Amino acid sequence: MHYTAFCDNYHHIDIGNYTSYGIKLKKLGCRHYIHDISVNQQFVKNMADLFNKYELEPEHFQDVVEDMLIQCGSI
Repeated sequence: MHYTAFCDNYHHIDIGNYTSYGIKLKKLGCRHYIHDISVNQQFVKNMADLFNKYELEPEHFQDVVEDMLIQCGSI
């Protein structure tokens, strides 16, 4: 099981083109993605590093990302 930050390019009608970062989880041939978490690359990389360090179980992946965004005031 390994969490990795990745980037994607997006377009929003109000702000135009932007780059945002997400996290993917690779586990035994399966991949789970959460896209467009933040435009702050280091923030998302730090999240992925924490998930790896503490071996975050996949069933908590979505909830923990949401909780971290709320705690940081991003939502």
